[in-house]
Amino acid sequence: LTFDDGPGAYTESYLKILAEQDAKATFCVIGDQLADSGTWAANAAAAGHQVISHSWSHLQLTSLDAEAMRHEVADTAAAIGKYTGTETRFIRPPYGDIDEQVWLKTNGAMSVSLFWTHDSLDWEKPGVERIVQNCTNYMWPGSVILMHDGGGDRSQDLDALPQIITKWKEAGYRFVTIQELMVSDSSIKMDV
Repeated sequence: LTFDDGPGAYTESYLKILAEQDAKATFCVIGDQLADSGTWAANAAAAGHQVISHSWSHLQLTSLDAEAMRHEVADTAAAIGKYTGTETRFIRPPYGDIDEQVWLKTNGAMSVSLFWTHDSLDWEKPGVERIVQNCTNYMWPGSVILMHDGGGDRSQDLDALPQIITKWKEAGYRFVTIQELMVSDSSIKMDV
C-alpha cells in the first residue's frame, strides 16, 4: 500500500486503520506539507511504515532545471530524515513522470523511483466500490497499490481501505513497506 500527496487531514485515520489491520504502508510525502506535520512522520516510522519523497511541492520533475530539481528532491529527503531519523533515497515522482535527465540532475540524491501496479483512481472520487475493485483486481505478489492521503476529500478511501486490506489478506497476501518488498526480492542488489 502506498499513499501519495500527504500528510493530509486523512493521514492519521489511515494510520489507525493500518494499525487495526496489522498492515504496513509506504507514505510518499510532499516536503512542504511534511514541514507542518513532522510529528506525524516520526509516529509513522515508529509504527513500522516507510516515509519517502514525493517531491517538495509536487511539481512535474521533468520540467525543472537542475537547481530546482535538487531542491525538490534533496530538501524533501532532508525533512524526512529530520523527522523520522532515517535517510531515504526513494522517490515517487509526481504524476509518475521521470526520465534520465531527472536522475542526472539530482546528482545521486535518489536511488529508487517508485511506481505502482494498481491505481485506485481515488482522485476521480469514483465511489468506494470502484476504489476497492481498482485495488483488488488481478492480485499478484509484489503488487503496489496507489492511493492518496492528501490532495482533497479522501473519505471514500477511508471506507475502501479496510475492504482492500481484507480482500488481499483473504487471498493470502500481507502488507509490507516498499523497502521490505525490495529486500524480499533476491534479484535486487542489497546495496540498492
